[in-house]
Amino acid sequence: MKLVIVSALCLVWLSSGAFAAGSGATQAGDSSVYYASLQHTLETAQPEQAFSWANQQNGHSGAIRAGAFFQNANGQYCRPFAQSTMAGGQNTQGQGIACRSANDGAWQIVKFSGTATRQAGTSAHTIPVSQYIAKCQANNSDARIAGCTALIKSGKATKANLHVAYFKRGRAYGNKQLFTKAIADFSKAIALKSTDAKAYYYRGKAKEAAGDSSGGEADEAEAKSLGFHGG
Repeated sequence: MKLVIVSALCLVWLSSGAFAAGSGATQAGDSSVYYASLQHTLETAQPEQAFSWANQQNGHSGAIRAGAFFQNANGQYCRPFAQSTMAGGQNTQGQGIACRSANDGAWQIVKFSGTATRQAGTSAHTIPVSQYIAKCQANNSDARIAGCTALIKSGKATKANLHVAYFKRGRAYGNKQLFTKAIADFSKAIALKSTDAKAYYYRGKAKEAAGDSSGGEADEAEAKSLGFHGG
């Protein structure tokens, strides 16, 4: 995947097959391009500056405009943002708030809403994959479970998307003390990415909470061997 700066306000992501991680061609790579552009925009854009992205595999495109930085009640740095996505004749507008994670520094969407309109003369089109990804990152556990479930069932998710969706839904299930479901999701995340130390760690914690001490200890030991010690 190659990043080309077209102008001070434009990002275009060009692919030479790097998006081919497993989903259908109609949405190939949209999520990876969107997420990378979102992270770049929120981290580097000046207030009200916009960056655009384009998936050269399918012609889908979008733009993200960042607002001013602020700190929330927990001391996290946050930014409002607005975005538009054009895919299959459908123009989706959305807005939300994202905050920088204290754990890894990545921007996480904590609030999002959007509406979609379809251009005259085009066929009906389902929600762009970027909308599913946004909802899968919700702070509220119930909202995250719903968003990640929708992403998993959408048929648009790449292998990387599915891995993240199962992990995030597993965390949400764990927060709700639904440990059997959490263990199942972490197991699916591990099946998709066997080196995911965090998935092993949190599956271990869920197993311990469910009464499987030896299984939990084994998973936590595996997490440590992969470089993650909790937190």
